[in-house]
Amino acid sequence: MEQDTYNNEFSPSSKLNFVIGICAMLISIASFYATYLQANSAEQQVKAMTYPLIQYRTGNYSVDLDESAISLSISNAGVGPATIKTVKYKYQDKYYSNLYQFLAACCDPEYSEFVSPTHKSRSNIESQFLTSFAEDSILPAGDDVMLAQLRKREENIELWNVLNKKRFKLDFQVCYCSLLDQCYVTEGVGQIDEVDSCREEKL
Repeated sequence: MEQDTYNNEFSPSSKLNFVIGICAMLISIASFYATYLQANSAEQQVKAMTYPLIQYRTGNYSVDLDESAISLSISNAGVGPATIKTVKYKYQDKYYSNLYQFLAACCDPEYSEFVSPTHKSRSNIESQFLTSFAEDSILPAGDDVMLAQLRKREENIELWNVLNKKRFKLDFQVCYCSLLDQCYVTEGVGQIDEVDSCREEKL
């Protein structure tokens, strides 16, 4: 009787059922893996289609104004809009949270004299020196934002000449996020790191 039970447990039909079960399990695993790869590929495709890329630009001539003007700007060379969270100015391995701190570090005493209440250019300083802020703004793909522009005038020639040299030693550290809330920190040329958020990047 025991011999019959043993033979029944390992009968050809039992072995076939066992093989079929293993195959079904392998097919399920393969199907799950294929679905995972497809979903991951779709996610990467959406990420690529919304990927922003922030770059720093500088120049000393304005085509629009047709005159000499130093400009400091950031542009979005990616394919998706960027939400700018923080902008830091890096000069001589030190970070500054705003433009005025950078100018004081790079261009004194010329900058302090330029903004002095007694300076000869004080009456029309707004027409010479334009500034704007990018934090908490959305920068569309292919667009740029001018952070600072200094138009060349006789009243500011000392500052203009100094800034024209020092602007090449300036780097920006910008933390920004895509529409999918994927955040990046870019610094210098080609240095881009993905981060969880921009909160820890603030000074």
